[in-house]
Amino acid sequence: MCVIFIEMPFKLFKKRNNRKKWTALEIALKQYIKSSEETEHIFFSNIVVSNLVALTKNHKVFGTNNLYEDTEFNLLTFGNGVVPIFTSVDRIYDNNVTKNDVQYIETSGTKLLEAIKDFGAILNPYSTEYLELTSKGIQEILNFKESTSIPTRSLCEFLEETSNFFYGVSHVNRAFFLKIESENQEKYLLAIDGELSKINLNELRAISQKYFYDGVLLDMFLLKQDQLSFTISNNREPFFTKH
Repeated sequence: MCVIFIEMPFKLFKKRNNRKKWTALEIALKQYIKSSEETEHIFFSNIVVSNLVALTKNHKVFGTNNLYEDTEFNLLTFGNGVVPIFTSVDRIYDNNVTKNDVQYIETSGTKLLEAIKDFGAILNPYSTEYLELTSKGIQEILNFKESTSIPTRSLCEFLEETSNFFYGVSHVNRAFFLKIESENQEKYLLAIDGELSKINLNELRAISQKYFYDGVLLDMFLLKQDQLSFTISNNREPFFTKH
């Protein structure tokens, strides 16, 4: 696989975007930026199973493409040699930075990170939530190995489906997802800011049962005016926020 890097202007944009729905990887990224140590596992486990997008020039294929050993493509870079990469094609157009159609490749995140690991990258550089990845940081992601008993994709898809469920109800403002330390059992907490009595809990439990194995405990918790609620809401990034 041959990769040629082409320089582009270097800018970072912090204006808030207005997209309402987020992919599982984008949810994990938001949480990781807010609290990297506590959410590293969720972010790493998302990015290694997700596709990533990179900008290209003079590439024969417009859009999705697989990177094979004999694939040759030109990646655009910022002025310092760092490569802009994106969690989805939509993120290229955040804040109206990119106004016209562009050429890009969308491929396995691990394959793309392997190709650019010596250069560093910025994930979603045009978005409010962006992440600078050094060569060392990229290598840590590539070396990541699964450690939870819940399959990575199941956890990611659970957060995404639950987020979409909350968009369809009018009584939830925010929702947080936490892993609780326990010696004897794997436990998770779904903390909800809203009116729990007006939510169809049976439907919410049905969603969780599709992704969680028996023996894994998921508790649901309504945020109140107490110390635990204050700690969660001020130290965690919600995976869902009603706009």
